[in-house]
Amino acid sequence: MQALRNIWDLDVSTNLSKAITPRQKGRPRTFDRNKAIEACISLFWKNGYEATSIGMICELLNIGPASFYAAFGTKRSFFELVLERYEAIYWKPLLEQFESTPNIKEALRDFFSGAAKIMTANSDALGCLIAITASERDGSVSKMSQSKRIGLQTLFLKRLNEAQASNQLKLTLPADVVAQALLAMISGMSINAKNGMQYQEVLKVADAALFLISD
Repeated sequence: MQALRNIWDLDVSTNLSKAITPRQKGRPRTFDRNKAIEACISLFWKNGYEATSIGMICELLNIGPASFYAAFGTKRSFFELVLERYEAIYWKPLLEQFESTPNIKEALRDFFSGAAKIMTANSDALGCLIAITASERDGSVSKMSQSKRIGLQTLFLKRLNEAQASNQLKLTLPADVVAQALLAMISGMSINAKNGMQYQEVLKVADAALFLISD
């Protein structure tokens, strides 16, 4: 794996052990936390939380364990930052579009289409990081991801209730059941993408999602 360069701003003559000394002569140490966090998104996305070791993280960032712990504390706290950044980069724009699109059918179609693109665009990191880590054995880690899944389900339910109130659709199933089913579809898409299913095949789930809200 190609180590990320320029995380530490060092003179070429300065070795890493000197670089992590709090007080050193010359230029002070500068650490781009956001760059480090973003660099590790694909690492967790590809391997999950448990299979991603501190050693793998340090190799990618080109730093030592002591430097990692000094900058981020624990692996769990670092993963929380990674998860937040992942959501902000990949899902926030799509969620905002989903929430602001007036027509519920158009909103769902575009959301599932966008989700399929996110899950299949990077051949080195397929599926959804949130869905992948929602079943981690570490309870605190799975709780982080599960809370985001619940947030999406809540948003689905909100949009469905609004659509019913404005007479855009009439559901044959309770809105909360449909919201749960839509969330399950997102999880299924993630599994299929992780297993190598291509975009067009993953996208077919969007048709099933629309069928759930058809009159």
